Amino acid sequence: MPVNDGTQTVPLDAGTNHISFPIRVASPKLWYPLGYGTQDRYHFTASVRVGKTLVAHSEVKTGLRSVQLRRVADEWGKSFEFVINGIPVFAKGADMIPFDSFPTRVTAGNYRKILESARDAHMNMVREWGGGHYESDVFYDIADELGIMVWQEFMFGGDMVPGDVAFQENVRQEAVDQIKRLREHPSIVVWCGNNEVETGWLHWGHRQEFRDAVPRPVSERVWQDYMVMFADNLKSAVHDYADPVPYTPSSPSANFEEPPDQDHNGDMHFWSVWHALAPPTDYLKVKPRFMSEFGFQSFPEVRTISSFAKPEDLDIRSTVMQAHQKNHGGNERILTYMLREYREPKDFASFVYLSQVQQAEVIKLGAEHLRRNRPRTMGSLYWQLNDCWPVSSWASIDYFGRWKALQYYARRFYDDVLISPYVHDGKVDIFVVSDKLQPFSDKVHARLLDFSGNVLFEKTQDVQIPAASSAILSDSG
Repeated sequence: MPVNDGTQTVPLDAGTNHISFPIRVASPKLWYPLGYGTQDRYHFTASVRVGKTLVAHSEVKTGLRSVQLRRVADEWGKSFEFVINGIPVFAKGADMIPFDSFPTRVTAGNYRKILESARDAHMNMVREWGGGHYESDVFYDIADELGIMVWQEFMFGGDMVPGDVAFQENVRQEAVDQIKRLREHPSIVVWCGNNEVETGWLHWGHRQEFRDAVPRPVSERVWQDYMVMFADNLKSAVHDYADPVPYTPSSPSANFEEPPDQDHNGDMHFWSVWHALAPPTDYLKVKPRFMSEFGFQSFPEVRTISSFAKPEDLDIRSTVMQAHQKNHGGNERILTYMLREYREPKDFASFVYLSQVQQAEVIKLGAEHLRRNRPRTMGSLYWQLNDCWPVSSWASIDYFGRWKALQYYARRFYDDVLISPYVHDGKVDIFVVSDKLQPFSDKVHARLLDFSGNVLFEKTQDVQIPAASSAILSDSG
């Protein structure tokens, strides 16, 4: 879309010249996340001429938008919500890992297939996990086009970092290069220092054992090196080169105001369900300000399994199936959960199918709980969207781009309007959650049936749905 053009005469000195060239865009069309408006972008070009000779040229396609990570004290602690163009956005989506174990195999088509699947499931955010690598420009171009916000992490996942000056400076220069490469993408709405390094150092058992085993000055030095990297070097790089895009030092983190991974301040990763074998209903015990990671595994469908397994391998305890499960004991954990709620599957194909249903039901329970708790909670990102190889995992889309049951469920529990029954204390509360920016009127029709299909209760109610809201509209004993 045309804006304007202009010419400015400037003297150039030998070396690097910094020139400010203001451009006024009258009544700009803004870039919005999916579901909140259009994804308008502008094409800017700049040329340098000496006389009539063109000596340099540059161009960029970008969207105009304001972005804020709002963290203010409120009745529940301290908020953690993304505000785009002045609109608080409930982030709906999933975490992403690299698209392939061999990055050179990834094509623009791979990116588009996964990101369009995210869009089709009403996702407006993906989190680029810090344990992987920075994606190519094509990935971010497609995210810009589709209106999918990107939580972008620097590439640190779980481990503490060296503190020598050479390493710290090397990291800073890499960060500056990546920020400069990616900063024109309106989809990037936050830069995050790392994945789970902070919470790992403070909360994980083996890290606590290390701290106890070394002299105190050594452990203090390790933490100080961490602070230099993530509270100074990377933070200043984002401020200097990506402003006004916000920075958060880790995921999860409370920005060093208090220990990370609590539900009243900062973002949260919740893994009691799955890793600790806690019941899925434990999701209902926490009301985080922003849930940036929670997950549950399933097998991919049989067609995908057939790409790496022979008929004699179709057993969760076979060598091949164990090799295609990188979470120790993961296959057995799926079965353990399954036998709590379902009958034992009659064969392997039934087990595969039921594992997907189970995964979808578990994540649905968590995601709907998070959405019901808006505005206290303002984000639901489950682990994970995609896979880098054909494997049993937390993904909702397998390596070949095939949707698991969870992806189909996400299309419902991430819809702009969600009806979510909540059973508790011998009654059912019916929530209606709306991400729409305007109020609307409708009818809610509720029925309760027994397993023979007999209607035990039925009610239709006219309702007024407020904008950007979650409310109980009716209940029944």
